[in-house]
Amino acid sequence: MNSSVKNIRILVVDDSELILKAFQNFFINDRVDVLTCTDGLKGLEKATREKPDIIFLDLLMPNLNGIKMLREKQEIDAIKNIPVVVVSANTARTNVLAAIDAGAAKVISKPLQKDIIVETLNEILGVDLNLNYLTSNRNNQSILIQEEYYSDLVNIFLRTFNDKKEELLSSVRTKDKYLLRSVAHDLKGAGATINNEIIKNAASEIENIEITNPGNWVFIETKINEIFSEVNKLKEKRIKK
Repeated sequence: MNSSVKNIRILVVDDSELILKAFQNFFINDRVDVLTCTDGLKGLEKATREKPDIIFLDLLMPNLNGIKMLREKQEIDAIKNIPVVVVSANTARTNVLAAIDAGAAKVISKPLQKDIIVETLNEILGVDLNLNYLTSNRNNQSILIQEEYYSDLVNIFLRTFNDKKEELLSSVRTKDKYLLRSVAHDLKGAGATINNEIIKNAASEIENIEITNPGNWVFIETKINEIFSEVNKLKEKRIKK
């Protein structure tokens, strides 16, 4: 493929509106077309219809998760040779091996870094991207915290937070540790996305705690309150602006 002849077309499959928006923002000034969808089933449909050059795929999604999408993709002749890069906040060895075994070309971790995304495209597609935004701002920060897009991303986070809040409260009320970890995992990624260490770290502690006694739930509630407090601060800042 010759990047000077046509735009590179990437398909991002992720149920996080923040991640989708970030990819679009990152490539806004470059010859890279970004297609998006929010679950694995729609991802298969869009990949078959649009024939992207490469797919960036989250693992945890509704309807059809990343691993299942990878396996289904291998059975569809029209798209089975399109390379897939798995992006995940959880790059434990078992997850990486499962993704590679299911057909992923590479696994990279969230929060995504500009250099890593471009290097991945160059490596897998055999191109030599020289993205304007990258060369003017090679600071290896998350692609998601470019200043001119930061406000939009925070607004998206705040707009979608109420559902996460209700799920957190419900998980504590019903002592549903599986729901709790799922929501915490999402919030950890969202916190990293908007460059908020308090939300990211509190969510990470919730996700990783081994729940063995009632005292653990007290700790979890403390961390949830930290998240709520930080979200309220973000809301106050939005109002003042």
